[in-house]
Amino acid sequence: MPCESRPFQRNRGRPPIARRPGLILTPALGRAPSWQQTPLELLENGLYDRFQQLLVVPYEPPDMAAVARMRAEREASE
Repeated sequence: MPCESRPFQRNRGRPPIARRPGLILTPALGRAPSWQQTPLELLENGLYDRFQQLLVVPYEPPDMAAVARMRAEREASE
């Protein structure tokens, strides 16, 4: 008897950021999503760049100064 696949249940123990790359970083459209639409955590730790390089899709590298400003704004509002 085949086991029923439950993709979302498999990821239950992982933090949400660990599930996002597969959802938002995809070559399906032939281009990467804008870095402005990507979670700050993926930009700050270099995962956005790494995924785009692995997927071999054209992308605009993130402006890390803008990312730092966005982080400062987020922390100031918390």
